[in-house]
Amino acid sequence: MLFLAPPVLGIRNELLSGWDTRLDYDFHFRTVGVDVSHRILRFGLRSDSLSLSRARAFGLAAGISIGF
Repeated sequence: MLFLAPPVLGIRNELLSGWDTRLDYDFHFRTVGVDVSHRILRFGLRSDSLSLSRARAFGLAAGISIGF
């Protein structure tokens, strides 16, 4: 599934039952992000470079989604 949420462009794929992965590029901040989610849990990493020695920005996200 391709998604577009300005200024982000990415792709999402369901690996196994309940497991999703997402790879995106944020044009505003010029960062690449990778997310993995399983039902209610989500973990994500984001950086402006694939090389740790050249990266100036990092992001780490974790979350729980509970519907009411």
